[in-house]
Amino acid sequence: RTILEREFYLHVATTKILDHVDDSGKNALLISTELKKIVPERTALIERYAKIGLKYKSDLVSIMTQQEMLDLAGQFEKRNETEKAIETKRNWLKARERFYSDDGARGLVDLAEEWIHLLNDRPTAAKFYIAAWKQNSQYPLVASWLTQNGYALHKGEWVSKELVPPTRESAMDKAIREGRIEKGMTTTQVKTAMGVAPDSIVRFATNGKVTELWLYESSQTVIRFSWSLGSESSIVESIRSITLRSK
Repeated sequence: RTILEREFYLHVATTKILDHVDDSGKNALLISTELKKIVPERTALIERYAKIGLKYKSDLVSIMTQQEMLDLAGQFEKRNETEKAIETKRNWLKARERFYSDDGARGLVDLAEEWIHLLNDRPTAAKFYIAAWKQNSQYPLVASWLTQNGYALHKGEWVSKELVPPTRESAMDKAIREGRIEKGMTTTQVKTAMGVAPDSIVRFATNGKVTELWLYESSQTVIRFSWSLGSESSIVESIRSITLRSK
């Protein structure tokens, strides 16, 4: 008899609650809450209206305030529906994109930061940082953020550093970096490689040709440059070691 009385009560209570259902789904979450409170045995019905209510709210996410959106995402998280929580935040951000973009580079940077704050989505944030840079390449911190997050400016476009082809170091550049002097170097390249100016320079001209000797006492090296009269460029012709007498 007790079981029959409970079944009768469940039927009456459920019917009474469902009499207030809005076919649009507007109050479905409230219905689900009432069912759970009064007739918890109706688990399938409780879940059905919970899903209807969450679907109704999800369809309105584009016009929600941020707090309303976060509350909805929190409801999905409580149900262990992580993907739907993420989708809720993503759809809200996409709906806000036009409003942020209307504020120029500043708005795009703010939108990028929202993607990081709400979803920790740096690739999407980078897309908006790049858009901000295109609008105003001098906007504070845009270039530094992109550089710090794995992007490089290549041929006027910000791309992932992995997509930038490696630059080949020439033999001459390698010699300069290693502090070695090679034939064909200019005076500027020699100074860069040696790191200092020569201790002394001797210059003389013969038969339309100018010769210049640079002496580096510390390395006991003489570097010979030569060039034709009237030419503005001089290059290393030879490098030789010498023994300097001690004073």
